[in-house]
Amino acid sequence: SYLPSTKIFILGDDVTGESVASKLSRIREKMKEEETTAHFLTSLDDIMWITNLRAGDIECNPVALSYMYITLDDAVMFLQESETTDEVRDYLKSFGISLKKYEDVFEFLNGVKISGKVLLDTKKVNYLSFLTLSVKAEVVDAANPSTLMKAIKNETEIARLKEAYIEDSVCVSKFHYWLKQNIGKIEITELTAADYIDNLRKNVPGFIELSFPTISGYGPNAAMNS
Repeated sequence: SYLPSTKIFILGDDVTGESVASKLSRIREKMKEEETTAHFLTSLDDIMWITNLRAGDIECNPVALSYMYITLDDAVMFLQESETTDEVRDYLKSFGISLKKYEDVFEFLNGVKISGKVLLDTKKVNYLSFLTLSVKAEVVDAANPSTLMKAIKNETEIARLKEAYIEDSVCVSKFHYWLKQNIGKIEITELTAADYIDNLRKNVPGFIELSFPTISGYGPNAAMNS
């Protein structure tokens, strides 16, 4: 495939603090408030949050290339076949989410029947999906309910965040110690320094990937210098 493709994995409720069933229920309540019967998403962060799935299709973003279509009764997720497993299929099915091929999304949108209005965040959907759905139903342009929901962290998420920050602080402290012990004794470049702290982080249990490449600059290369 010409698209990036990595294996999808499932986050447990012990990490997310909320099941997919609960998230879908809350989204459907917001859909009812907006007087809509269908909701289409193309924003990967929203889709991953709703489904509690993760992958590595985009560097420094633990997401899978995907689309999602939600109604008041069921839902459909579009994923690359190369990324899905029987475990993922069964997992989605347990929440009433059927799985279709990623490349079949527009065939699906062209054929789907909508009895009511469709909720679209026009700032986040691509133009073709907007055009396809707008000829079928009245569009309610509003923020994806999941965008605001995921901004409010539950107790489990807050606890896991605190744990991650403590672990990362230990890595930074170890890095500072290594740096002070070795300056002037061994050759240290911006690259080797970045590699060292990256490897510290990679050895933390549960590490998936960096949130962004380490920005390493010293002296005239630093962001702030005299």
